[in-house]
Amino acid sequence: MELKLIKIKRLAPRLLCIILLMAYLSFSGMAVNAKAPVNINPTQSHDINTSFCKEDRSFSFAWLTDTQYYTSKYPDLYKLTVQYILDNRESRNTKYVIHTGDIVDNSKKEYQWINADNCLSLLDNAKMPYGVLAGNHDVNHDKKDYSEYDRYFGEKRFCSNIWYGGSYKNNKGHYDLISAGRNDFIIVYMGWGISKAEFDWMNQVLAEHKDKTAILCFHNYLNNTGRRDFVGEEIFNNVVKRNKNVIMTLNGHYHGAARKEDKIDDDGDGVYDRTVYQILSDYQEGPMGGGGYIRYITFDTKANKVSISTYSPYFNDYNFFNNNESRRDSYGYQDEFTYPLPLKSQSLFGWQHRITDLIPGWHKSK
Repeated sequence: MELKLIKIKRLAPRLLCIILLMAYLSFSGMAVNAKAPVNINPTQSHDINTSFCKEDRSFSFAWLTDTQYYTSKYPDLYKLTVQYILDNRESRNTKYVIHTGDIVDNSKKEYQWINADNCLSLLDNAKMPYGVLAGNHDVNHDKKDYSEYDRYFGEKRFCSNIWYGGSYKNNKGHYDLISAGRNDFIIVYMGWGISKAEFDWMNQVLAEHKDKTAILCFHNYLNNTGRRDFVGEEIFNNVVKRNKNVIMTLNGHYHGAARKEDKIDDDGDGVYDRTVYQILSDYQEGPMGGGGYIRYITFDTKANKVSISTYSPYFNDYNFFNNNESRRDSYGYQDEFTYPLPLKSQSLFGWQHRITDLIPGWHKSK
């Protein structure tokens, strides 16, 4: 009897997948006919969320930053880098792409914006969810001139996408809602020039989505010595510590790679409730303005961990910085490391909230 129950449990996910797929076909007006050919366009596959059928236990986000020299001098390298992400979308199970600023080198040079637009349009055309923010080079540094950024990467570019959650000041800040492997994420972005008004907006958004795992993206926050800069310290105290769902921050700006871990006691009982992982990535001082290095953030829901690795499709090389044993700690190396992270694992009983993903025209609440 016990053996039969085990077999039933193993078959249940496949049976549910078949039932849900048949329901979708019926709902969308497609007759279920074994003899009728079905035309499936692979580039549109993410429009129907069937990740629960694949029993995804591992998925990734790709992270780009400080690409200003690609847009000013090496646009072909930029295209190659973005195309690699798309070509390996399935093999790496990449669900989302992050860009943490300095899209261009000189915000007054239109050709640089055109190059950036052409390269990142590859993601638009492939319907790959992604988010961007403005670095200091994108807004003429202390002048904080967002006019060109607004023109090319303002709210209008993104607002029709179902994963785009909402905008602050025409995409100076915004948040995206991404679901993968039964885990619901809110990725919050805020561009160059952050003060109390920006803190208030981020806190409001995070409070409204406190049931989602939050990743915060900035241009400057952690420096290359592994310490928060002035802005980073303000963000940490006014946003990170106040929101229990924040588990990670990502930033560029400072040349190099560094990380910092902070344990936080949310309820004041003397016991740490969460660890916030803060990561800097910026390879612009490398050959050809960064060598096409991509940081992959890979989530493993079965092992409850998140692994960060770095790869250049141009050089076919892992880890811009060599794995120096003298700098190794319990998490790993400078470019390659793994953090423990509680995640929801794939299970039959957690799939019911994804049935709506099969209904055409369904949108996430914004």
